[in-house]
Amino acid sequence: MKSAWAGGICAGLVVCFAAGPASTADMAVPATTFTPAYNWSGFFVGGHLGYGWGGDSMTLTTSSYPLGTIPPAIAADPRGFVGGVQYGTNWQIDRFVLGTDSDFSFTDIRHSQTIITTGSITNTGEQKLPWFGTTRVRAGYAIQDNLMIYATGGLANGRAEAVFPQTAPRSGPQDPVPRRCGAGLQALAWNTASDPGLPRSNTCITTSAA
Repeated sequence: MKSAWAGGICAGLVVCFAAGPASTADMAVPATTFTPAYNWSGFFVGGHLGYGWGGDSMTLTTSSYPLGTIPPAIAADPRGFVGGVQYGTNWQIDRFVLGTDSDFSFTDIRHSQTIITTGSITNTGEQKLPWFGTTRVRAGYAIQDNLMIYATGGLANGRAEAVFPQTAPRSGPQDPVPRRCGAGLQALAWNTASDPGLPRSNTCITTSAA
């Protein structure tokens, strides 16, 4: 029996709080000088909530059973909710935004299927992904002062479990160094401007798929 978790997709909503140095947008400047009202630079931390799904199934070893008595694969298309925390750092150069992004998620992504084997014995197989985390680099472009489109890619790790009663439970990452990539759209919902020279915070909302 084996279970693969390659090709999983996760889409969700992220709310982050970012803090960085105050820019000249917080200070009095001549009317003829253009300065963005928002600045993406700085450290951020926040939470995310979304939904994930995959297209893989549990592959059963059928050699121990008469031909045709059990299916070769069960419990395909696991899916469920995803929630966790994420953090990172951005550096803005003109309208280009470069940064790092890490996250840790608990999930309810799972699927089970019951089959009847030889002797009318009922068995239920289940595969699930209790948790995973990623560390990625990100490159974006601020199409507006408070709206950024970005692409991201990096490494992922997690715990995938597959259980069938007549075999020993198996768990662990499907690949020692899985890859993850994706894209998204992020908006700064509002910022808290402070006195010149003091830090200010931004609140952003992100939609993404990976």
